[in-house]
Amino acid sequence: MKKKEILLAQNHLDYLKYFQHLRNLSSANQAIRTIIEQHQLYFSQTDGSVGQIIAAVLEEKYSELLRAIRASTQNTEINSQIVLEIFNTLFLNQFTNISHATLTSLYECEPIAQARKAVKDNLAAQRQRKFSK
Repeated sequence: MKKKEILLAQNHLDYLKYFQHLRNLSSANQAIRTIIEQHQLYFSQTDGSVGQIIAAVLEEKYSELLRAIRASTQNTEINSQIVLEIFNTLFLNQFTNISHATLTSLYECEPIAQARKAVKDNLAAQRQRKFSK
C-alpha cells in the first residue's frame, strides 16, 4: 500500500464518518476502500451505462402493462375487422340477393371502400400537419 494525502470537503468527511459508523469499520481508510470496491463493483455490473439501468427498471416495471396494452390493441383490431366485414355483408345484402357473408378480401362494397379511403386521407393529412409543425 502507498500513503497518499487527499483533501476532502467537510461534507465528504462527514459522509465518510457516517459510512464508517454505519458499516462498523475500524478506520476511515477501510471506509474509503469499501466505498471504492462497491463503486468498482457497481460500475462493472452496469458497464458504465446509466441508460441501461433505467431501461431495465422501466422494462421490469411496465412490461406487464405494455403486454396488456398490446393484447387489448390486438383484440380491438380483430373486433374492428369483424364489424367491417359485417357492414360489408349488410351493404351487399341490402342491394343484391347475396345471402352469405362476403368478406372484404373478396369484394369490398363502395361505401366501405369510400370510408377506408377517407380515413386513410384524413390520417395522412394529420401526419403531414404534425410533421410540418
